[in-house]
Amino acid sequence: MDTILKNQYVTIYIDRTKLLINDVWNTTSASMSINDFKDILYAWKNCIIENRLNKALIDARKMAYLVAPEMQTWIADNINEPAQKAGLRQVATILPSGVFEKVALTQTMKEFQQNQNFQRQVFDNELLAKDWLQL
Repeated sequence: MDTILKNQYVTIYIDRTKLLINDVWNTTSASMSINDFKDILYAWKNCIIENRLNKALIDARKMAYLVAPEMQTWIADNINEPAQKAGLRQVATILPSGVFEKVALTQTMKEFQQNQNFQRQVFDNELLAKDWLQL
């Protein structure tokens, strides 16, 4: 896997042979600004488009950033929809164990459009997520 982006909040990898983008969030994400978050999401989307990736593994177990409801709509319109139009077909998200974080992130994942060419699934186990993505 190649590292595409690494900062104090997240590391994003891609595996071109598996057509996979994998982002691993850090607890330091709690201190992200909204602009930091948007910049990361734009990089994520652009990586999918430029590399024609069709699978995403989002490891949000250590993500501490609270995604506000209005941001969830922005993500749906500006990140998820273009990524799906570019060929993203499966997203597996590994969620944190905290109830509050899990609810906020689950709501964000629901913003992905569900259609016959796209699947999303939430997991609490990395092996199950990878198995579902057939990695």
